[in-house]
Amino acid sequence: MCDARNNVPLSARGAASRNIELGFGFTQAVFDNPELLSDIPDGAMVIFLPEDDPDQTAHNREIGLRWLDRGHDVYFRHVKPGEFRLDPGCDATGRP
Repeated sequence: MCDARNNVPLSARGAASRNIELGFGFTQAVFDNPELLSDIPDGAMVIFLPEDDPDQTAHNREIGLRWLDRGHDVYFRHVKPGEFRLDPGCDATGRP
């Protein structure tokens, strides 16, 4: 089943939405603790592997492995349940 607006499988849209949520949550966490960046190599693509979502983890792992196969630097980051949550007072951009 696809979204009629742009013919993108809904499962891919859901995976992308979850990755955006994880990315924004990680960005918010970095503002609180910049040391989170210390292990990430410069220029590496960060791939989130949420421990509470095996389907998302498998999807993201596959994406990361494809990037590795193409010669890119990839940093896989395990995410514990609730580790990166958006501030409930902010929208997805981090604004109140």
